[in-house]
This record gives sequence, C-alpha cells and structure tokens, in this order.
Amino acid sequence: MDLIAIAFVSGLLMVVLLETLEIVRLKKRIARLETETNKRLSSLERGSEALRSEVQRIRDSLLDRVVSIENTLSEILKHLERATPSKPVWVSKSDSIGSEQRGNDLKRRALELKIVNMYRSGIPVKQIAREVGLSRATIYRILRKYRAT
Repeated sequence: MDLIAIAFVSGLLMVVLLETLEIVRLKKRIARLETETNKRLSSLERGSEALRSEVQRIRDSLLDRVVSIENTLSEILKHLERATPSKPVWVSKSDSIGSEQRGNDLKRRALELKIVNMYRSGIPVKQIAREVGLSRATIYRILRKYRAT
C-alpha cells in the first residue's frame, strides 16, 4: 500500500472518528433536551402545547441529523472496506525496511484514538482497559497524551 493510499485510509478513519464524536455529542444534547423538557413540564401544572411541539421539533431535527451522520458513516465504511486489502501490504516481507514499523504505528495510533473516543463517550477507564487488553496505567498515559482527562 503506498503512502497516498495510507493517507486516504487515514483520512477516512479520521472522518469516521469525527462523525462518531458528532453522534455522541448530538445524543447527549438530545438527552439534555429531554431532561430539561421533563423538568419544565413537571414544574408546570399544565404544560404549554407550544413548548411541547417546539421541543419535539428540535428532537426530531436532531434525530434526523444523527440518522444522516450514521448513513454517511455507513457509506464511508463501505468505501473503506473496498479500498482496504484483506492483508495489509505494509506487513509484507518484500516491503522496504521500516514498513512494518509504519504499520504498527498506524495500528497503535488507531487503538489510541479508539481509547480516547471510548473515554469521551463516558466509558470508565477500568472497562476500557478490560476491553482493549491494556493496563489502567497505560490507558491513563494515552489519555494524558491526548489530554482527554
């Protein structure tokens, strides 16, 4: 796999990561809006129909955005699967010296970004460590590296 293909795949992975973060952010916003709406409605004896319809409109709009982003992610992943060979070229014995190291660096970076994304989405460090098979100390070191804590 040449550098252009690696850059392309890396770019697609970054788009997937950013879109995933956007989905998490939008889902949190939806949850906040629902909580806020429930608090307001419970404090009123009779909720305003206008408020309910406005909140429902905003909620529907946000859910439509989430669906749109998820569809975009699905398309990107389909293209990524087609563009990525089943066996990475950089692990091949015939590659020049250092190619295997570049592949390992890419895999390590992808794992680190996955860890940061999991942490930012609210998964506890202990659970992340268990799922990725690393110690909690290593997870904290990676989070410090990306300043996610």
